[in-house]
Amino acid sequence: YQKSLERTLALAEKDYWTQYIDVNRHQVNVAKTYLWVAVALIGSYTAVFSKYQSMFAIGCATPTLAIITVSAAIIAFGICLYAIPARQGYRAISDSSWGEFTEQAHNLLQDDKKRIYIKILTSLCDSVDKANFHNVATNRGRAALLRQTSWILIVSFVSAILTFSSLFTNNLP
Repeated sequence: YQKSLERTLALAEKDYWTQYIDVNRHQVNVAKTYLWVAVALIGSYTAVFSKYQSMFAIGCATPTLAIITVSAAIIAFGICLYAIPARQGYRAISDSSWGEFTEQAHNLLQDDKKRIYIKILTSLCDSVDKANFHNVATNRGRAALLRQTSWILIVSFVSAILTFSSLFTNNLP
């Protein structure tokens, strides 16, 4: 039973650090990429508008599509910027400090309890699981925001294609 608890704790710790370091780093890198994409799109839209400003006719759908295009890119930028910090935060394995586990072991030893090592391992496994559950929820929240951002960027890009198509179709000789 003791070996099983040790193995369980090792696996739980590995999962904890994966969520805390690897998934977090990946999500932050994805968010940075989305930020750059949003900025590049906004810059491109601004450059195209400044160059072809005279071609935007009020009576057609082009200005409406252009507003949707730019608005979607700006919204994607904002959501992505909001998603970068871990809103729920990451939870540590111990509530106050690692000393809580040594204090727990000391108290069990003073009370002449049996199987102290097993009880401490069980307590550690429980603490790691609770922290990991919280961290997974934090990562899920950020992942949902990043998925929204990706779809909004796609909407912006498709809307840009429609805007440019409308722009050049309305201005054909």
